[in-house]
Amino acid sequence: MQSGHYIERGARAALAKPGVVMINWLVQLAIAAVVAIPLMNAMRGLEGSGLGSEMARGFDVAILADMWPELSNALRLTILNLLWALPLVGVLRALMAAGIINAVRDNGLRSFWRGIGDYGLGALALAAMWFIVTIIVQAGFLTMLAIAAGGAGERA
Repeated sequence: MQSGHYIERGARAALAKPGVVMINWLVQLAIAAVVAIPLMNAMRGLEGSGLGSEMARGFDVAILADMWPELSNALRLTILNLLWALPLVGVLRALMAAGIINAVRDNGLRSFWRGIGDYGLGALALAAMWFIVTIIVQAGFLTMLAIAAGGAGERA
């Protein structure tokens, strides 16, 4: 099948279920706010650090190591805020996917809410597995970044 066929089917399903489209839009807006607000607060913590002007000239691990005290406070705040935000985002996205997939099955004859009820737990289990893999990959990345930042900077 050609991709145009899928786009046409998706458009027909969206027109047939405008409530699902509105719910999806509102949930995506809430997810954006949940992620953006902690990041915005962390960026406010960096205002007086000079990090922006230094990094605008070019990224250097030595600059990052020299600015670690200012950066660590903002990172700590961001990590603490994202500890509750990211699991919430994962739960919302998993439930939305279960509901939307069920709602567009059989030419849009199925219920969005019934999909969440029938397949929500399975979607949450799949999202939890994906979350664990993501945590492992990010821990490896942060470990490499910490090793690189620990070896850079000015020596006394």
